Amino acid sequence: GMTIFPQETIKGDVVVDSFNDHRIAMSMIIAGLKAQKEIKLIDSECMKISCPDFLEILEKVSVR
Repeated sequence: GMTIFPQETIKGDVVVDSFNDHRIAMSMIIAGLKAQKEIKLIDSECMKISCPDFLEILEKVSVR
């Protein structure tokens, strides 16, 4: 498991390019769950490299 405690508010309203890096894509999707505004992600398809079911799994996780 993992718990993320941001020290500041995540404002969002940004566009993030994952540069085809699945780790960046997945971390930005998780950050977007707590952001005040949308985080737009370029190239989210790269998540399939390490976890093709990432979005389905994330739907089952509670966010606090």
